Amino acid sequence: MKWLAYIMLIFCFGTSSGQEVPSNGQELTNAVLEEFIQLGLDNGFYARYHIENNLASIEFMSPLEFRKLPPQDPNKDGSVGLRVNYNLNVYQRRMLVNSKYRDNKAVARIIIFHELGHFFGLEHDNTEPGIMNKELLEEYAPTAEEIETLFRKIKNVPPNKYMLPIKLLTQNSPTK
Repeated sequence: MKWLAYIMLIFCFGTSSGQEVPSNGQELTNAVLEEFIQLGLDNGFYARYHIENNLASIEFMSPLEFRKLPPQDPNKDGSVGLRVNYNLNVYQRRMLVNSKYRDNKAVARIIIFHELGHFFGLEHDNTEPGIMNKELLEEYAPTAEEIETLFRKIKNVPPNKYMLPIKLLTQNSPTK
């Protein structure tokens, strides 16, 4: 009977492949993703499988390019969305982070945690301080209680709602 439970765990969660999510800030994103995954495990949420199999990349983008992304919000520092290439029929989920934070691990960490909240189906929550508050300040450092709250909210999202809603980040239009 134990082997059946083990097979079901593998079927539901997969095995840890140790595969990296590609990034132009690889060392930083690896450290932040591993921290998020470990905090998830500490709070009863297995994030590794979904991240490694559904997040194509984490890219640091120049502030100038970042401001061109829809919706155009001058205060926005991160985004999760879909890159579509209709010619190749390729759809990839990717996370974008304003490159002005590439050398500031504390701020990049909060932005990536916030965007992972969206990746796992959470909306903004401006009713209280927390990771999903839209008005994150650069000096913000989440408490253990706020981390616990984040994962409690993620655990309440049905898996079929992960990575939704998806915004179109870039698009190659079909040729006519």
